[in-house]
Amino acid sequence: MASQPNSDLSGNDLALEATDRPTASADERERRLEDLVVALAEANEQLQRALESRVVVEQAKGILAERFGVEMPDAFELLRRSARNNRMRLHDLATLVVESEQTPDEIGALRPTLVRSRSS
Repeated sequence: MASQPNSDLSGNDLALEATDRPTASADERERRLEDLVVALAEANEQLQRALESRVVVEQAKGILAERFGVEMPDAFELLRRSARNNRMRLHDLATLVVESEQTPDEIGALRPTLVRSRSS
């Protein structure tokens, strides 16, 4: 029966657990190290996806700020509200903004609301 790595432990804790028990057999230590490598690879992949998503959102904020002449926080609010109103993931709408020369319809529908709320 193969055991799963303990996700409550940090990478350092898993490494210590995998190698510091003198009574553990070489096979047991090797299995634990393999589990550690898998857990660290998964964590690395998750962090990489989060970073890539963040970059796209930041690019979209800059594009919207330039197109509409608004500050970055207002551009983010426009992006966030538009995604929510259209039941889209923020990253997906940000990707549309970045990849399109024209402002996506999902954004354009809220633009007058943003301008009115800033001038009030």
